[in-house]
Amino acid sequence: MQQQQISGITLDVADIGHSKRFYIEGFGWKPVFEAEGIVFDRMNGLMLGTSLASALAEDSRQTGTTVFQPGG
Repeated sequence: MQQQQISGITLDVADIGHSKRFYIEGFGWKPVFEAEGIVFDRMNGLMLGTSLASALAEDSRQTGTTVFQPGG
């Protein structure tokens, strides 16, 4: 049986600035990559991406997505 593994997760957020501050101030993480509307953090081999909900919905051509609100 093959071992299952997840190497990356992307969450959609309403406010990318608030999300970035949450992870920097709350956990002390430093982003490994940033672009307009998206931030990536690395955590022990797992890549966590936070993307502006509207940009993620547009990229995936989906509407009515649930928005994650870190710390709130």
